[in-house]
Amino acid sequence: MTSWSEGYVSDINYTYGYYSELNPQNLTVPFLMAGIAPPKIRHACELGFGQGLSINIHSAGSDINWHGTDFNPDQALFAQHLSAQANTTHKTQLYDQSFAQFCSREDLPEFDYIGLHGIWSWISDDNRRIIVDFIRRKLRVGGVLYISYNTLPGWSGLSPLRHLFVEHDLKNSSNANTRQINTQQAINQTQAVLQLSDRLIRQTPELLNRANDLTSKNMNYLAHEYLNRDWQPMYYSQVEDWLADAKMSYACSAYYLDDYDDCLFNHEQKEYLNSINNKSLKQTTKDYLLNRQFRRDYWVKGSYQLNSAEYLQAWEELSVILIKNPDELNASITHYRNITIMDELFLPLVDIVKDGKIHSVKKLIEQLAGKLSKQQVISLLALLIGKNDIALAQDKEQIKASLPHCQKLNLHLVNRAKTSGEIYHLASPVTTSGIGLTRIEQLFVLAHYNKVAKDGWADFVWQILKADNQTLIKDNQPLSGNEDNLAELQSLAEKFIKTQMPILKRLQIID
Repeated sequence: MTSWSEGYVSDINYTYGYYSELNPQNLTVPFLMAGIAPPKIRHACELGFGQGLSINIHSAGSDINWHGTDFNPDQALFAQHLSAQANTTHKTQLYDQSFAQFCSREDLPEFDYIGLHGIWSWISDDNRRIIVDFIRRKLRVGGVLYISYNTLPGWSGLSPLRHLFVEHDLKNSSNANTRQINTQQAINQTQAVLQLSDRLIRQTPELLNRANDLTSKNMNYLAHEYLNRDWQPMYYSQVEDWLADAKMSYACSAYYLDDYDDCLFNHEQKEYLNSINNKSLKQTTKDYLLNRQFRRDYWVKGSYQLNSAEYLQAWEELSVILIKNPDELNASITHYRNITIMDELFLPLVDIVKDGKIHSVKKLIEQLAGKLSKQQVISLLALLIGKNDIALAQDKEQIKASLPHCQKLNLHLVNRAKTSGEIYHLASPVTTSGIGLTRIEQLFVLAHYNKVAKDGWADFVWQILKADNQTLIKDNQPLSGNEDNLAELQSLAEKFIKTQMPILKRLQIID
């Protein structure tokens, strides 16, 4: 670790993950379901943006002006490179500054939205104070803070795993090894100790299960997730105390299903929660009942509570689009508990949106009148958005304005897939969000961009893989020879054309 990293892992870069929770558009539904007016987001900030994939997708897909920092210069440079490729540098200002440097800049606007994904758990108290002061000064009244963090009590039983992992990394690593090798060896030694710790494992069997799970994780991810000098899971009430100085109040979960009690609790648990009047105590109690390990929350600096007419009007101004294949839709919701939406509610709505077109909520309510009440339509839409079957869609003018930026970014990303499989998302101008695609699927998109005939896609991709001395893996075994690889690629291409292409077309990732 270098001196400028302040104890944060910096000798290897973070993964190229995309985090939809950082998309400001995603706050709309949770806010409305909590009865809060969603603010208009014009200026947004992401602190600790990693490789910058999320911030660049959200910038390309919207009219929001973004600022952000990540003090790893390699990561900041990559993020700036993505912005240049998307032609969004005029509205995406990205820096490699520490939190202290960035948060004291005098050229920053007041922000409507500030996002921190995970970093709250990995930084020092000094940096937390800097961030809270930044929120106090630079988040405007009515603005939103998205913050996610490792949560207690869910992490309390697993903290010995992290401690042992760190101890082996600090005291048993070799300077002659790469960070990845040292991390792998630390995992192996942690497993070895836990396998011999009979009394500990009898008391906390999840420790060994979690240690075994780590072996399948990306080494870069593990180093950043577990090996920072500062690592502090917190109770909800502790985060509430930290944010009080910035005048922040809890709004709702950033993931609507985390606020939908039927997915979370049995009857007895719901009755007990309903007996708690204190909002803070209720959140703490939820974390105990669920043994939650990670929270994703929205906080507000003042909020406007909607009356019933305003609530309905806000919903009617929205539009939605199906983001799955119709034959993949089902009425079940699996979260902490499994529930099923009644067919008489689910099927009439699905029958309309399955055409893949953008539908205004107002028209959906009108079309379903006599079958579903207005609130039933709204509640059902919220659930289907929560389970990622449908998504909010921008208006046509904003889609048109975002399309060139998304096209440029996506073209760069699918070309990058020729030699790298680290990025798994492309940008949609319709939803402002990232859409998940494997490397092979991205190469099929590249073939489409290059106007290769569909029956030539398998060979197009195979030539790319073969030039890089790579083969496909099927049933955990590498395929050998042109014939087997081409046959598998042909099968994947046919499936992609049938299932993925219709979705990508309506999301305007491909034409």
